[in-house]
Amino acid sequence: MSRTICTSEFLVGVCGASSVTRHRCRVLLLAAALSALLLAAPAGLGVSSAVAAPEPAARAEAQRLFEQGKRAAHAKQWNKALDLFRRAYAVVPSYDVAANLGHVALKLNKNAEASRYLWISLHGFPPSETQQRRQSIQELYDTAKRSSATVLPELEPKNADVLVDGAELERQPGEPVFLEPGQHFLTAEADGYEPVSQMIEAVAGGELTVKFELPKSSEAPVAKVSSGLDNPQPAPGAAEPNPKSEPVEDPSESHILQQGTNLYLGLILGGAVTLAAAGTGVGYTLSANKSERRAEDLVDEVGGSSGCVDRSSRPAACEQLADAAEAVDRKRNTSYIAFGAAGAVALGTATYLFWPGLTGSGSNSAKVRPTLFVGDGSMHLTVSGRF
Repeated sequence: MSRTICTSEFLVGVCGASSVTRHRCRVLLLAAALSALLLAAPAGLGVSSAVAAPEPAARAEAQRLFEQGKRAAHAKQWNKALDLFRRAYAVVPSYDVAANLGHVALKLNKNAEASRYLWISLHGFPPSETQQRRQSIQELYDTAKRSSATVLPELEPKNADVLVDGAELERQPGEPVFLEPGQHFLTAEADGYEPVSQMIEAVAGGELTVKFELPKSSEAPVAKVSSGLDNPQPAPGAAEPNPKSEPVEDPSESHILQQGTNLYLGLILGGAVTLAAAGTGVGYTLSANKSERRAEDLVDEVGGSSGCVDRSSRPAACEQLADAAEAVDRKRNTSYIAFGAAGAVALGTATYLFWPGLTGSGSNSAKVRPTLFVGDGSMHLTVSGRF
């Protein structure tokens, strides 16, 4: 308590010597009191009743790291303090280490992490502790929550794991998922079930309930947003959440990403091969047209289409005419083969992407019909249908 009094006297002196308002002075004094209260260490680490009593060696190691973290925090070495408190909590997950960990994370603007550990501290807070200390932690928790988003996952089966942006979370029963504002990719998975994923927009101060119904491995996955954001401030272009808790039927509208990587890879490879084959066909078509014009000039030069019946009069021109005619046929055939290959690859790519059952898209798959038109010196590829 003497540390708090000295800090208060120091701040009062500063406020009295400057133009800072009395209201701001009270805010500064409250912040100083909270810091002193949270960083004041009890004689030993307090372990929640839900956690098994740690071994003496583990408790001693956690206490050592905890004391080092306090010293770093008093020196305002916040990153070092955060690392030490994390390590102490990993050894002995106690409510008081969680409170200090959340306090330091808040200092570093790691609001989602601060919210999580302050939530853990409040839910493991023992009745023997003072209400003043609990109220201090509650105020820090409320501050962190205003700058982070809260996701309440409802899982079926209940023991499913939750991953955020590919990283698995260690959660206590009933613990929310706290996220920094922005887009995040949530996945729920469990042994014997198909994983279900969903992209969400996390809004600062908002709360979102997401239901994950994991099907057996042979069934199609389903994810549902069951409630909207509280007090949302949506980012520009963000999708509105579903307020009626209705299942989302269209995977494209719910941002559920299933087998997206394979689809995009197939589209890219198929499109590249189609363009390469079509480009080859166009090139040979243009070259054949040029050779055909050359042949027509040679026909005029030898006196018409019957001018080379007797080649003795113009042997060189007739030989060139024969070569030009052969080149026209060869290049035309090559262009037809290239166009045929392009059409086959395009049709195969469309079949892979949109045929029901091949990509798991089911009856809601888009139906398309590609049509290839090849004319004299030109080519047109049209795709019609529903996307």
